[in-house]
Amino acid sequence: MLGVSGNIAETAAAKVSTATPLQLLRVNAAGTALEWFTPPACRVYGSIGVTVPTATDTAIAFNTERYDVGSIHSTVTNTSRLTAPIAGVYHVEGNIRITSAAAATVLLSIRLNGTTVIAQTAWKTATGIDNGMIVSCDYALAASDYVEIVVRHNEGSDLSTGGNANWADEASMRWTGPST
Repeated sequence: MLGVSGNIAETAAAKVSTATPLQLLRVNAAGTALEWFTPPACRVYGSIGVTVPTATDTAIAFNTERYDVGSIHSTVTNTSRLTAPIAGVYHVEGNIRITSAAAATVLLSIRLNGTTVIAQTAWKTATGIDNGMIVSCDYALAASDYVEIVVRHNEGSDLSTGGNANWADEASMRWTGPST
C-alpha cells in the first residue's frame, strides 16, 4: 500500500507515459498525486583565473555553465554562488588549479551562506608546480541556501588559479534526495 488514494496503477501508468529522461517520480507537495521531477544539478567553471591575495578568503567566481538544471547558478549576479532551488541533500564539489612561487599551505573550502565552512582540504604546494585541489561533501541545504568554493593561502604574495579549460576552477552541485 503506497498510502495514496485512487487507482494507483492507472495513475502510475499515465505518469510513466509522460516521463522525460532522467526524471524521478514522486508524490506532489499536497500528497494527492504523482508527478515527474527533474532533480536540480549544475556544473560551472571560471574561464578566467582568480587572483588570491595572501591570508584572504577568496570565493571563486564562475562565469560559464557546462549545464544548469534548476537555476542553481547565475552568470550575472553572485557568480561565486551555487544556490539550492529546493530543500534536500546536495553533493557539492569544487576544484582549482593554483601555481605557487614558493612553498605555501593552501586551503580549499566549501562555505555555506557566506560564513560557515562545511568541508575543507589543505595542501602544501610545491614551488613552481601547478597544484590541483579538490573538495567535496554531501550536505542538507534548505531552499535558497548557497555554497561557495573558497581559497585561502599563506604564501606571502598573491597566487592565481585557473589555467586549464577542462578542470581548473570548477564547481558542481546536484540534489541527491530529500533531507528527511
